[in-house]
Amino acid sequence: MLTLAACAAGLFIGPTLTSAYLIADASAPPAARVRAAAWVNTGLNLGAAGGTAATGVFLDAFPLPLCYALAAAPALAAAATLRFLPERQHDSRFRPVRPHHLGMDDTMSNEEFWETRYAGHEHVWSGDPNAILVKEITGLEPGTALDLGCGEGADAIWLAGRGWRVTATDISRTALERAAQHAGDAGVAGRVDWQRHDLAVSFPEVSYDLVTAMFLHTPAEGMPREEILRTAAAAVAPGGILFIAGHSGPPPWDPDAHPHVHLPGADEVLTSLGLPDGEWEVLHSGEHERLQTAPDGRTMTRTDNALKLRRRPA
Repeated sequence: MLTLAACAAGLFIGPTLTSAYLIADASAPPAARVRAAAWVNTGLNLGAAGGTAATGVFLDAFPLPLCYALAAAPALAAAATLRFLPERQHDSRFRPVRPHHLGMDDTMSNEEFWETRYAGHEHVWSGDPNAILVKEITGLEPGTALDLGCGEGADAIWLAGRGWRVTATDISRTALERAAQHAGDAGVAGRVDWQRHDLAVSFPEVSYDLVTAMFLHTPAEGMPREEILRTAAAAVAPGGILFIAGHSGPPPWDPDAHPHVHLPGADEVLTSLGLPDGEWEVLHSGEHERLQTAPDGRTMTRTDNALKLRRRPA
C-alpha cells in the first residue's frame, strides 16, 4: 500500500518539477539558466522542508499524493515568477548577440557592410568589454590608448573608465555615434576621441602607450589585415603595449561561415608583424576559450587567440 501511495505521489511530483525546470529554462537567457535552475532547487528544498514540517497536519486533511504535490509546488512557483521579473533580473549583462555572418555580395564595400550591419540593429555587441582584454590590460599604468575597430565602444569605454585617454576608430559612422552615446552614459565622454577610419586607407598619426586590435576581421575580401597590424605596431610608443586578439576558427554553430576569411593563430600573427629583433618582448601568446551566444540562443564554446607584446624602451 505504501509503495502504491509513493508511486501515486510521483505522478504529481514528476510533472511539477519538470514544468518548473522547463519554465526556468525558457524564461531565463542562456547566461542565467544555471542561476534559474538554482532558484527552482531552492524552491523545491524550501517546499520540501515546509512540507516535512507540516506532514502530520496535511495527512489529517489531505491524501498522501496531494501532500507531496503541495511540498513540490514552491519549485513551480519559483520558476513561474521568472516570467514576471524585469529583464535586468534575468541577467543584467545579457543582450542578444546578432549572427556574425550577414550576407555580403561582390558589390558591397567594407564600409557598406558594416554600416548595414550596425544600422540594422539597435545593438550588435553585448556592451561588455572583451574578457581577454580586461584580463591582460588590468594592472597597466594608464596612459594613451588606441582602439582599432572599436565597434560600439565597450573596450574603449572600459579603458577610459580606468584612466586611459583613448582614441577609438571604426569604419562605421553608426557604430561611432552609438559608442559616443554609450561613453556619455558612462560618464567618460571627455576621455575618448572617436575617429572614423578605414584602416586600409587612413590611420591615426600619433604614438600610443597601448594599441589594441580586437577581432579585426571582416568578410570583405582584400582587407590588408597584416599591413594594418604592422602599422599598429609602429604606432606603439617605446615601453608601450600592442595587444591583438582574434578568432582561431569560424563560429561553432556555423563551421562553414566565410570560408575565404583567413583566421591566423597568435604565432602566425607574430611572424607576420615582421618586428625587428631585440625591440619587442612577448608577454603573452596563445589560445583561450570563451562562451558565446549562438543566434538561436545556445551557449557555445569558441576558441580565440591573443598576442600581447611590449615594445622595449628606447
